[in-house]
Amino acid sequence: MRLCILIGCGLVALGGEELARADVTVIRAGHLIDTEAGRTLERQTIIVRDGLIAEVGGQAEAPAGAHLVDLRDYTVLPGLIDAHTHLTIDFHNQDPLAELQHTAAERALGSLPNARAVLLAGFTTVRDLSGRACSSPAPTSRSAAEPAPLPALPPT
Repeated sequence: MRLCILIGCGLVALGGEELARADVTVIRAGHLIDTEAGRTLERQTIIVRDGLIAEVGGQAEAPAGAHLVDLRDYTVLPGLIDAHTHLTIDFHNQDPLAELQHTAAERALGSLPNARAVLLAGFTTVRDLSGRACSSPAPTSRSAAEPAPLPALPPT
């Protein structure tokens, strides 16, 4: 049976550009949380091909030329899910009218630091309950050539 888990910590450690360049990534995990079996596995290897987990196991071999990520001193766990978050809210701004002074696109772009913080905390899936501010960002003053400061996550 193929073990299907999100490796949030390992993939965040890769960074978006490296993940996009490497066809095969091998993550060496000191401990791996197996949520399907409800246990922690020791000294596991996770092989990621084209952004998808292809193999997990203690005996998995690293293909030649694979990008290696050494997490042998760490515990790797599935990506976490936050079912109630507000990415577009700036909790440091106490102005009750602040949300009304920005377009949905500006609020969406302003949510990138919150999205990055959530991702780096291990959450690979979120449900944003910020309301109308979640609409797709239209082009604004931000140049389309400027990449968003978020690591790329592979499809699951």
